[in-house]
Amino acid sequence: MPSRLPKEAKAEEQSEWLITSATGDISYDWWTRNRLESQTCTNRCRAVRRLLIVPLVSAVVLSSIKASAAVDPKIHKLCAKATDYVGCVKMNSSPTSVQPENSASDLAKNKLRDELRKLGARIENSSLLTLSTNVRDFRDTLSLTKPEEVGAELYKNAKIIDYAIDRLRTYWDDTISNSFLETKCRYMRGTVSIFNTLFSGDTSLSTYCVRSCALFGCSDNYGGRNIRGELANVISKAAVNVADSDRFNFPPLPIDKKLDCGKQATKALFDACMAGK
Repeated sequence: MPSRLPKEAKAEEQSEWLITSATGDISYDWWTRNRLESQTCTNRCRAVRRLLIVPLVSAVVLSSIKASAAVDPKIHKLCAKATDYVGCVKMNSSPTSVQPENSASDLAKNKLRDELRKLGARIENSSLLTLSTNVRDFRDTLSLTKPEEVGAELYKNAKIIDYAIDRLRTYWDDTISNSFLETKCRYMRGTVSIFNTLFSGDTSLSTYCVRSCALFGCSDNYGGRNIRGELANVISKAAVNVADSDRFNFPPLPIDKKLDCGKQATKALFDACMAGK
């Protein structure tokens, strides 16, 4: 037992300490009682802390349960074992309506439009033998494209351009194998009608045919010339139109130049009518 009592001890406590010191009984001196009181306070404080903490923890648990009930089951299953459950839920609950910047649809559109823009130069630098090779990238891209990926209008008009390339090749092949067709006005007029029909507008193609009269009458089939270069230019212009706006931008056709698909005698004109629908 200490030889001196602290100053803060009360008078009765000092008397008790003096008696205890004289008798040597230290079973319940001031120091012992103070220690017991401190221990009692400590136990009481712990009990109070428990009373405060338990409701708080319960509230957190209940809120977590409620939050879990409102979370999508798939997300809850994904985040159930995560260290940061709330953070995991927030990260995986972003609005699904927001498309990624480089979605599959955007990539498909950009790829097809890029190939359309390249067509003009590729056709211009082609011979009849290299035409198919030079437009292969465009055709491969188109074959792997679906209307729902790029939009119905862009897809349809790209297919029309693909058909126009076939018509250009046919014209080119025909005029080489039969030089008479190169200046045959009736054949060239049919080709111009096909292109006007395909692109739903006046492509401003001219056969350069003129009316001429002689002793036995007049004819509109004089002065024709090869229009292969003009056909290639129309395809190039149409491809750029579609790449920029998904549609063709040729002026409307005059009524007298519009074709009735049901009355076309040749298969080429009928196919062109149906392709342009």
